[in-house]
Amino acid sequence: MAKPKGENQKAVDARARKADSSAAKKAAEAKAKEDAAWEDKDKHMNRKLNRADEAAAKREAELARKKENQQLYEEEMAASVSKPKSKKGNAASAKVSRAQILAAQRAALEAQSNKHKKAGAKIVVQNDEIADNINRLGTVIIIQAELNIFQKLRETLET
Repeated sequence: MAKPKGENQKAVDARARKADSSAAKKAAEAKAKEDAAWEDKDKHMNRKLNRADEAAAKREAELARKKENQQLYEEEMAASVSKPKSKKGNAASAKVSRAQILAAQRAALEAQSNKHKKAGAKIVVQNDEIADNINRLGTVIIIQAELNIFQKLRETLET
């Protein structure tokens, strides 16, 4: 029997695929060899370049930090200039001393006495004794002086 003269199409396709894959494999190997030939293998130069990059990054970080600090300082200064300072220098203090409370009460009492003086009404003021604070003897002396002033004021208003 004679051999058929036609070609097996599946075998032809398989050979073509095999040739394409081997050509792609050879091209990848050639490219890898070329890249390896151009690769810089100088360790000292690589270290030098890495140090230069790290120094530049460190310098940029330092400049950014300084810029942020300057901006925060300017904001703080602008805020402190716009707020009036109290006598003690701390405008944000929420503490109120006993002397400040007494001064406010005295002002309220005087305002009330002026209002009642015009109306002719009699004012009754309670006399509360303040206990001495041994930690602030100077403040106690001032407070006692203010109490004496209140008593004299009350006596003048009653007469």
